[in-house]
Amino acid sequence: MAIHIDTQKMIDTLKQDRDELRLKLHLASMEMQDQWHEVEHKWDNVSLKMQKAADEADEASEDIHEALHLLLHEIREGYRRIRKAL
Repeated sequence: MAIHIDTQKMIDTLKQDRDELRLKLHLASMEMQDQWHEVEHKWDNVSLKMQKAADEADEASEDIHEALHLLLHEIREGYRRIRKAL
């Protein structure tokens, strides 16, 4: 699946944010952990969808790219909310 450069950069940034937050979460309250699990569920879904799309097609359609971009924005906002609350 061909991923646009800006989308790949966002994915890389999200991976870094995810790793940093994971380290801080052991100190977080149960509420933050619940939010983390919700965002992680979305991450798992988008990761699975990206892999499936890559397996099924060499190039992603514009609709798939837009949906992926929207999911990545949702995940980024979830991480921002958690970071702000920490």
